[in-house]
Parts: sequence; structure tokens; C-alpha cells
Amino acid sequence: MGILSSCSSSSVTAPPTSAAPGTAIVSGTVDLSASNKPSVSDRLAVGVGIVVKAYDMNGAEAGGTTTDANGHYSLALKQNGTYVIKITFGNVVLKALVALGAGPETANVNPTSTAIVLIFAKSLGVTNFGEPGVPFTGVGAINLTSSITAITGDSRFAALVANIVAAVVAGDTGAVNTTLIIIITLPTTATNTATSTTTNTGTGTGTTTCPAGQIIGFYGTCVATPVCYPPAYLSDSGYCASPPPSPITSAPTITGAVVASWGKVKVSWAAPDGVVSLYNLYYRTSPGVTKANGTKVSNATSGVTLTGLLNNQKYYFVVTAVNDGGESVTSGEASATMYKIPRFAYAANQGADTVSMYTVDSSTGALAAETPATIATGSQPVFVTVDPLGRFAYVGNVGGSSVSMYTINQTSGLLSGGTTVATPGNAFSVAVDPSGKFAYVLSKNVNFVSKYTIDQTTGLLSNVVTVASGGSSPQSITIDPSGKYAFIAYIASDNASAWTISPSTGELTNVAWIAAGTQPTSITVDPSGKFVYVTNQASSDVSMYTIDQTTTPGALIAVTPAVVSAGASPQSVSVDPSGKFAYVANGTGNTISAYTINQTSGELTEITGSPFAAGGNPFGVAVDPSGKYVYTANRTGNSVSRFTIDQTTGALTSNESIAADTNTRSIAIMGGS
Repeated sequence: MGILSSCSSSSVTAPPTSAAPGTAIVSGTVDLSASNKPSVSDRLAVGVGIVVKAYDMNGAEAGGTTTDANGHYSLALKQNGTYVIKITFGNVVLKALVALGAGPETANVNPTSTAIVLIFAKSLGVTNFGEPGVPFTGVGAINLTSSITAITGDSRFAALVANIVAAVVAGDTGAVNTTLIIIITLPTTATNTATSTTTNTGTGTGTTTCPAGQIIGFYGTCVATPVCYPPAYLSDSGYCASPPPSPITSAPTITGAVVASWGKVKVSWAAPDGVVSLYNLYYRTSPGVTKANGTKVSNATSGVTLTGLLNNQKYYFVVTAVNDGGESVTSGEASATMYKIPRFAYAANQGADTVSMYTVDSSTGALAAETPATIATGSQPVFVTVDPLGRFAYVGNVGGSSVSMYTINQTSGLLSGGTTVATPGNAFSVAVDPSGKFAYVLSKNVNFVSKYTIDQTTGLLSNVVTVASGGSSPQSITIDPSGKYAFIAYIASDNASAWTISPSTGELTNVAWIAAGTQPTSITVDPSGKFVYVTNQASSDVSMYTIDQTTTPGALIAVTPAVVSAGASPQSVSVDPSGKFAYVANGTGNTISAYTINQTSGELTEITGSPFAAGGNPFGVAVDPSGKYVYTANRTGNSVSRFTIDQTTGALTSNESIAADTNTRSIAIMGGS
């Protein structure tokens, strides 16, 4: 087993060819080979995932990495220093070893330097090592100090290095544990001139000029110019480099441009063939986006969320891939329309086993009953939601232990379908992730949360995965705007939980728990994805949290103060699309509490004039996509009420109420353009 510089094998991934000022790239490949001059033909395997560490002359670790799928490694080290580079192969059965001869050898290693290469088996004194029955005697009980002195001519330097080497290999153990040591000195600077000479201009070291065919090497001496094996070549800096990758001939494929929330679109894409260094995203408000006419987002990553976009505006997007060979052609164009105006509304009527359907006047927010005015559901519908793309509606039936599924007519807003899918228990709350791929249902009486996959054509739910929700009587579930986290409130155990969401499968993993008030009834996330609010029925207040983004991502952290007072028996909470205001429906108080949101801390402050009078027993509250109107579902009033939002203060002005059906519990608003 040996170590090669990157210029010694044509099948090795290219190392970096540049480094920050004052540093140099030291790179190589761990290779199992049949000789000490490996070629492609006799290369048997590469060492993958092998630890490579560099130590300075104080014995301190100066850098570390592991070899990649090609056995390649690279380290950026400060110039004008000497390093011991240790490569430990671990407990492996070796197929071949490089025959180093009777003592240490030298080898060219990037950049312009010569390295002393030594192999140790378990410790410095082993004389027989190799495959069973095949002795390896090339190391023997070598004397490091004299060996390094013979090469460098400096006994003090040799003694120092020998001590460092002995220290870094002292912990090697195991029946088969091979450590390869490279001792390398990096010059201050080294620049090849037109006459093939190299000059060291480091301060205080004088000027060294090497004859043609040589460069400044180990410890400032001239050595032969490294031999670079194709496709590597000798760079201007005097070390072996690989040519840039071929230009990317295909483009990425955009897989989604989804409205995430107010003024935000999430754009995702699949990688093209070839080596990609980064991606650029281009967008504008008319079709035909190009690199020249689009707004550029450099070094973007798939899943990037663009912010500050205009509502009621359609945007068009393309993506390119970039490597050292250049930028690819643009991808196919995708588009997304920012929702601004409300179009349709739906209210769940627990006592009538129906959903009321309405159109929304986009200029006034007024509701008008559809014809027909209702559609049948399962038994005792208590919650209705619409998927983020406005294609499907879902209703949780607490009496029927099921979810009713509907498609939405994009012209009239009428619901069709209504078939049900069984749930493990009483279906109390339903949430759909921002991509519209997964739905989550709480079974309140059995303490389960179920994940369903949404058929993107029919909206039907399937492939249920159910997990214990923890807590007691899960009442409400919500998904953050990024689709990374889910949050659940529990009415019987007075707490809330946080979960991560698998982006590929949608499955949930519990992250953390936190106390809430007494009898939590509803939970929501603000549009920025920074704050979470929980209404507490028995303590008549709202718990306030921030979402941890660093220590335990997704976990909830209580705001100080932890709660703000609400009206009597708060049942539901909603935040306007701008994230400036929050509204709480107070069930037995027959009011709506209104708050401003501190954009830094998430703390709620009650608005002057709050609480505002509402209909009889408001249980559900929703803010329309334009942020102009608030709607409440009134349980004993059997109606839906509308309020206008003061865009400066957040205060509410009561408008009309419209009849619904019996025991109206929940309201959902679908936006459009």
C-alpha cells in the first residue's frame, strides 16, 4: 500500500488547484498497488474513507480529512512550514504493498516539495508485515533521526521531526494497523519562470535558483520537477494539477415551484449529468427567462425559498448548473403565481355532517353561498383544510374516524368526491405539508398521528404510516412553511411537541416537548417559520414560542413572557400572511382577540380595542390570503362572520355574517389569482 501525489494516477479525482493566500494544497491518493510506480493496469483498489491528518512541528493537528470514493484526499496547509502527515489504514487485510526497499524513500508531493515517505506496521519496530507467509522487511527497526538527517542534512531538524512522528503513531494498535507517514516542507513561494527555473522569494530565506528541470523541493533544496501522469499536468505553481472538468452539456430539471407563504416561492430541481460546482437561479415576471434578462440568484441550492415577491403576480424560473468548464444551458421554465385574493371558503358543520361552500368577492371579501350550498361529509366533521396548491380539500370526521377527500373545481369552487379514508381513531385535525405531497391526521381518542401520501392527480390519501403521538388527546397539528417541522398541541396533557419531517417520505420523528397552558386547543406557525402560538382553553391565554434553528432544530423555546391573556375559552389561532398580526377566536367569550407580533421575539401584544365582538361561540378563525379579512366559524351561531383588518393597526371592523349549517366548527379560505 502506498501514497501517490495526485499527478500519479490518471483515474483519480482532481484535487483543488488553488488555495487561499499563504496556503498550499497538499493532496494525494491512497492506492493498493502492485508496485511503487502504480499505473492504471496494476491498480487493484483504492482506500476509501481513510483518515488523513497533518501535524505541525509543535505536534498540534494542522488539518484533517478522509479519502473520497476515489481514495483521494487534499489538505490546505500554511506555507513555509514543515508537517508530519499521518495516514492510518486501520485494521485491513492488504492485497499488496509498495516495496520501499531497505529504508525511507522520497516522493514528490504537491505542491513544490519532496516528502519523506515511511511505512509503519503497528509501531516502529515491526520487521515482518504483509499477507500471511509473505514477510515485509522493508521497514525494519529504522532510525528516524539518522534517516531524515541523511536526506535533509540537518540533524536538529531530523530529531524534531522524529519526535513528532513517534508521538503521532504512538497510539496505533490492532493486529493489522498500517500507518503511512509523509514528512513535507512547504516553501514560502515557488514560481516557474519561462526558463524553467524556480525562485524561492520567502523573506529571510534568500533566493534559490534551480536549474532547468528542477524546482525548489524539500527544505529549500532543488529537486527534480514532478512527473505528472495524464490527464494531470504541471501547473504554473509547480505542482501536478488536473484539467478543468468538461462543460455541463445538460441542464438541471426544475421539480417544483411552490408558493410557500406570503411573498415566498420555494424552487427545487434535480441535478444534471456531470460534475456540478454550484447552481444559478434566474427569474422574472414574464415568460422566456434567460441568463441575460432574469434576476440572478447565485450559488443557489435546490429547495431555495425566494422572498419579497409581489402577491397577485406570476413568476417564471429557470436554473443553470456551473463548474470550472462553464455554465450550462438553462433548464425548462417553471412558474408560480403568488396568491393575493381570496376565491372560495369552506366551513365544517359538526351537527349537520356537511361542509358549507362559498365564493368570496375579491374586492370586498364578502361570502356568497354556492349552489348547492353544502356537500356531505363523514360523521361529525370538526375540521376542514385546503392543500397549499388549492387543488383538494380534506375534512376530519371525529364521529366517523375518517377523513373526507374532495377535489376543488378551479372555476366554481364547488367540492366533488367526498369519499373517506379510515383513521385509527377520531379524526380531529388535518394538516397538509407545503409541497402538497403529504397529509397528517390526529386521532384524538387513541393518541395517534397518521401520515398519508396524497395522489397528485386525484387527491386521494393512501400509504398511511401511523405513530404514537405522545401526550394525551392530540387536538391540533400544524406544519411550518418550510415543510421541515410539524407541531402538535395536546388538550389533556397540557403540552406541545415538535417533529421533523422526512423530505422524501414525509414520515415524522419526534424532536422535543414543551409545556403549554391548560387544555391547549389550537396550534399555528407564523408565515416566517420563526414563531409558534398555542391557544389554551381552560387558562384563557396563548402560549408563545420561537422555533430553535440551531441547537435542537425544530424544538420550541418559550418566549419571555411565556403567555399572553386571551378572551374566555380560546379555541383557535391564526396569523395574517404578512406575519404582523395574530387573531384568536374566544369560544365562550364570543369575541376575537387581536395582537401585533414582535418580529424579533415573537411576543404578542394585544391591539387597542381588542377583544372584538364576534358571532355566537366562535370556534374557528382564518385570515384570507390577501391579509385583508378575518373569518370566524360560529358554533352556536351556525354561521360564518367576516371582519376587515386595519392594515396599519391590525384592528378589526365587523362586517356581515352568513348562514352556514348546524354547529359550524372550522373555516378554511382558498386563495388564487
